Amino acid sequence: GTNRVSNEIQGCTVEEHWTDQAGGRGRSLNTYDAGTGRWSQLWMDATGLALYFDGTASPGQMSLGGDQPNQVGGPVIGNRLTWTRLRENRVRQFWQQSQDGGATWSTAFDGDYRRVRVFTPAAEVPNDFCLSPDHPRFLWFDFLVGEWRIHAGSPEGRMLGALSVTKDLSGCLLESIFRGERGYQGKAFAANHFPTRLWHRTWIDSDGVRVALTGALVGSSMVMTGPRVAPGGVTQDLRLTWTPVDPNRVDETWEVSLDGGATWTVDHTFILIRRQ
Repeated sequence: GTNRVSNEIQGCTVEEHWTDQAGGRGRSLNTYDAGTGRWSQLWMDATGLALYFDGTASPGQMSLGGDQPNQVGGPVIGNRLTWTRLRENRVRQFWQQSQDGGATWSTAFDGDYRRVRVFTPAAEVPNDFCLSPDHPRFLWFDFLVGEWRIHAGSPEGRMLGALSVTKDLSGCLLESIFRGERGYQGKAFAANHFPTRLWHRTWIDSDGVRVALTGALVGSSMVMTGPRVAPGGVTQDLRLTWTPVDPNRVDETWEVSLDGGATWTVDHTFILIRRQ
């Protein structure tokens, strides 16, 4: 296949756009968390497969891993992946999997990346898995798709910037791009992990601030939570709630907990107004 890998958000992300020879597509968002000193990858492809990996990097090499249920009710698959720079224009990606808790490992993928100046990906083959009403969890966050103005606190509050939310990979990936004042940018990938019935969302901005959350639909609102280690070692729990007020307004509330989720304090409220 072919893979276009690029730096985005003023160098704060490494993103890949993969197309295999049969026209299947996948994308990943790779981000560094300054609080934990670790790298992570959120991968999504057009068949509905979502994967989340975590690990470390050193000059010339990155090593990530993570456990994921293989299917609903199926075994837990352990993953470990290593990218190694062989020389300036070649990289090896070596992926192993385990189905026995790490006792034994088998090769899942051994890729030889060779840098080229120009390539033409295979023609995409559409897949309707994530768009089917038979799989409604992939549609839970669709109320956020569109072009929005972001206001602080209330619809009359200060306008902070513009948000564009689109779907890619045959509807399996929800991608958000924010553009604010003085060149500030941010990006999020959000994807549904089918076996666990949870959504994963990773946000990264041009200041290097990373927020990774998981959650699900609660009533009509998407509610996601996750820990964040701020530089200096202070651990916070974050809870973000997106509530569609009407077709042209979504309220986004950020809450913080310093006691493991026993109590929550509203930290920010953003009002999304659809651009007409």
